[in-house]
Amino acid sequence: MTLQFPDKIAAHRRLPCLDGLRCLSVLLVLIAHSRDVIHYPAAKLDPLVRWIPPGTTGVQVFFVLSGFLITFLLLKEKQKHGDVSLKLFYVRRALRILPAYVAFLIVVAIIQITGPLEVNGSSWFALVAYLVNFIHTPKIAEHVWSLSVEEQFYLLWPFLFWFFLVKNERPMKALIVLLIPVVVAPVGRVIGSRNPDSLLFNEFSFFNHFDSLAFGCLLAFLFGYRGLTSTALFEKKWPVLIASLALILIPHLLIVTSTASALTIPFASTLSALGIALLIGFVLFHPGCFAVSWLNFKPIALVGVWSYSIYLWQQLYCTNPALLGFESTPRFLAFPYWLVPVFATAIASYYLVEQPFLKLKNRWGARK
Repeated sequence: MTLQFPDKIAAHRRLPCLDGLRCLSVLLVLIAHSRDVIHYPAAKLDPLVRWIPPGTTGVQVFFVLSGFLITFLLLKEKQKHGDVSLKLFYVRRALRILPAYVAFLIVVAIIQITGPLEVNGSSWFALVAYLVNFIHTPKIAEHVWSLSVEEQFYLLWPFLFWFFLVKNERPMKALIVLLIPVVVAPVGRVIGSRNPDSLLFNEFSFFNHFDSLAFGCLLAFLFGYRGLTSTALFEKKWPVLIASLALILIPHLLIVTSTASALTIPFASTLSALGIALLIGFVLFHPGCFAVSWLNFKPIALVGVWSYSIYLWQQLYCTNPALLGFESTPRFLAFPYWLVPVFATAIASYYLVEQPFLKLKNRWGARK
């Protein structure tokens, strides 16, 4: 099997619309977490908000994007150089993820030292080792479960990629490996629903979410190894867009209306991940289509650029103010004002903490 990306994908210097999708994803998270903020008007907003895809769908978009981009970039590196550098891969990942995350952990430690917040030793171990999806942590850092899922993916998939696609040139075997999560995850979700305290299949477990990452990887495989097939698929413009949105929205509507739980528990996430993968493919093939071109508008794309920082820091501001040392709720921690410090902190984090390391990433992580 020869690597040959579709012309429409290979022509992009920077993949379009993806920052816009990140923007939508982090906004879904902020909408969901607003319900935890003091003075959130549940009686007025919940009847409307319940019909909007939940924050977990936003997180799922991040998962599918991560799987797609990591695999896409590894395939491009293999196509150009004939192999991949795992060392440089991890250098790039560390410089992208760790600076802001370390800053976040330092802030959590300061809050614990100076206030009533309690973070025990096992929780700190989970935070440092990216095991929050298996070990309980206080709410202030509970959102790190999704970052833990991604880090566990980064530890596994690049080595499997190298073994099957560089060392042995067995893309079909790599494809089979990627299909394993698609089969296992629905079973894990059923087990987790029946036993919420299950270590391996709890709500946040890697094994309940790794199919979302796999769908992103599979999309990259489709582009790389089946360029003509992917072109034929995504040239079916409106059917693909309608199918992608239906796969994302219909499972959510079934969950909201408590319909067909025997199907939604195992397969709602599977269908949603497939829909997200199709949507990513659609926006890459048709970035100028009026239905999605707005994803490239500068303000929307900019929020997408900040999305990692927004996701990382927002949890501080939707945590119980008492745990932060406040006897009463300051206005900036109440709804809707909490969004102001969320964006202010995220922007400061991006430009003061992340940007210097992103420059190093471009210098130290680039293949010569």
